[in-house]
Amino acid sequence: MIAIAFALPEESRDVVAALRAPHRSGSPSLPVIAGWLEKREVVVFHTGMGPVSARDQLQQFWRAHCGSRMDCVIGAGFAGGLEPTLPAGTLILAENYPEWLGVALTILGKRVQVGLLASVPIVLETPEAKAECACKTGALAVDMESATLAAFFREKGVPFLALRAISDAAHEPLPVPSAIWFDVSAQRPRPLALVWFLLRHPARVIPFARFVFTIRRARQTLSAALIDLVTHNHHAATGPIPRRR
Repeated sequence: MIAIAFALPEESRDVVAALRAPHRSGSPSLPVIAGWLEKREVVVFHTGMGPVSARDQLQQFWRAHCGSRMDCVIGAGFAGGLEPTLPAGTLILAENYPEWLGVALTILGKRVQVGLLASVPIVLETPEAKAECACKTGALAVDMESATLAAFFREKGVPFLALRAISDAAHEPLPVPSAIWFDVSAQRPRPLALVWFLLRHPARVIPFARFVFTIRRARQTLSAALIDLVTHNHHAATGPIPRRR
C-alpha cells in the first residue's frame, strides 16, 4: 500500500477522483480515502494546514492504519516557490527525503526539479519573506507539513518521499492573506470572509482569479505525476540519487 498525504482536500481532489472503489472515513473536513490506482492499493489522507494539525492527524491516521503494510508515504500538495527561476506549476522532488528519490526520478524524469524543500510553521505570503527563507535554507520551495511527516514516518520505519507543486512563484505575493480565506484553528475554509475581502478590495479580484487558475493547473500537473509514480513505481529501482546541477 502507498499512502499519500495532502494538507487539504482541495489539493487531493484529482487524485481522489481517479481512485477505483473509493472508501471514505475520518472527518468530513479532513477525510481518509482508500481505493485503488490500477493494481496498487492507495490511501489518501489529509493533515490539515501546518505542523500542529499535521501531528494530530498523523497520530489518528497511524492508529487506524498501523497494521497495514505501507511501502511508502508520499507527502504531496502545494508549495511556495523560493527559487526565482521556477514558475508556478513546477514540480519539486525533495532531495532532503531521499529514501524513494531514485524511484521517483526514474519515473518522472525531466518533469521534476530536484532540490531542497523547506518547511516552516506559517504561510510565506510576500516575495520578501520567501527571499529570506531562500537565503536561510537554500531550498527551491517551502511548505508547512513535509518535515513533520518525514520525522513521524522515519520514527515508524516507513519510507517517505515529498513531491510538491509550486502554487505561487518566488516573486508573487499571495493575492489574499491566508488568514482571510482559511481558519487554521478549525482547519476550514472561510468562503464568506473571502468574498467580503474581495468586495472591499476589488483590485485583488483579478489577481485572485489568476491565482485560482494557476493552482488548478498546478494540481492537475501534480496529480498526473502522482498517479504515474504510484502505478509505475514497482518497475523502477530504488535508492537515493545525487543532486542534479
